[in-house]
Amino acid sequence: MKKFLENIPLVTLTLLCCVFLYTCNTNRNVNKVIKKNAELTLTIDSLKSDFQTRLEIEGYKISARTLYDNNAVVRTKERPDDIMHQYDVEIQKLSKKLK
Repeated sequence: MKKFLENIPLVTLTLLCCVFLYTCNTNRNVNKVIKKNAELTLTIDSLKSDFQTRLEIEGYKISARTLYDNNAVVRTKERPDDIMHQYDVEIQKLSKKLK
């Protein structure tokens, strides 16, 4: 028992060192996770904007196809050919934005 009491400061110091090292390791891991999370957030935001642009492109393509398939002569100020040309111009703009 006396030998144990003599070594209490050494055991305490050893335990404190172990706890300190474990805490440092945990903080490093937390910092890695935070950094990865920031990178993933940027990636997701860029993918979201690309997806939105692709949806707009597909919407214009579908509208142009529908207008072409119907070959409708609509009683408006613009001819269907002019509207299809506008769709093509918008598709080209958005395609350049993706690249």
